[in-house]
Amino acid sequence: MDSAAENDLRRAAEGGDLAAINQLAGALLGRREYSEAEIWLDQAACLGDSSALTNLGALISKRDPERAERYLRQAAAAGDRLAMHNLGCLLEKQSRDEAPTWYLKAAQRGYPGSMYNLAMIMKSQRPTEAKRWLSWAAREGSADSMFALAHMLEDSDPAAAEHWYRRAAEAGHSGVAAASGSIPG
Repeated sequence: MDSAAENDLRRAAEGGDLAAINQLAGALLGRREYSEAEIWLDQAACLGDSSALTNLGALISKRDPERAERYLRQAAAAGDRLAMHNLGCLLEKQSRDEAPTWYLKAAQRGYPGSMYNLAMIMKSQRPTEAKRWLSWAAREGSADSMFALAHMLEDSDPAAAEHWYRRAAEAGHSGVAAASGSIPG
């Protein structure tokens, strides 16, 4: 973005234009100007923008997990599936039992990352359900899910495992060659 366009964007953001605030914050995040991006995201969050709450929660999650949790819960309550996923990740890092609940909510709204995380949590106790979530996420293009599904299917359905290993390789998953040298190129 050239300086004239950014100046116009800043003027609109300073005038309270929510779209401009979010666009400016996105540009600042892209340039790794996190402190200023946080200021603008906070302003958009105060205006009730759930994507700003989600981005702000992600931005501050390592530095201020309690505040991040508040922002993510607010965005999740508004139905933001990325906020639900990020909240699950934050809670899982804190070893809190509530993480799978948020992964499930995001997974039910079609978020592949949550489908994968939920499957990884349940794979030892509920493998059939884990395979189902992995299958849905794999069909959404999640290379990690393709790989994990292939691994889970190796003994029970080698042909399906080969299919998913191939798909994971095509999607760029780096673990395929190490996991299954028997798949022809």
